[in-house]
Amino acid sequence: MKGFGGASKFDAVKDLVRIDITNCTFREPGESGDDPAPAKKSSKPRGPGASSTDGPININRASVKELDALPSIGKTTAERIVEYRTEHGDFATIEEIMQVKGIRQGTFDKIKDLITVDE
Repeated sequence: MKGFGGASKFDAVKDLVRIDITNCTFREPGESGDDPAPAKKSSKPRGPGASSTDGPININRASVKELDALPSIGKTTAERIVEYRTEHGDFATIEEIMQVKGIRQGTFDKIKDLITVDE
């Protein structure tokens, strides 16, 4: 094991090591594992809110988890988006997302190409 001092050192500590993958990013098949830079987080979440062609996320259907994966949208803002949608109905336009507390023009500019309101 390069950089760790060999298998014997690993064997000595392997039962003491815990890996938490909660905030991990994953590499696509074929990407080098030797690159010191972290793998890029996908900007196109998959699941019920994503389109069948893996295009922009539908903000009228996306879960908190899917919204949280968008750039500059944390869990709290994602929860606010869902709450706004519940109280006001579906978003008519993507620009309407700026009515949600915490989403201003700068944030909108970062996500506008990643979101849709289409069915």
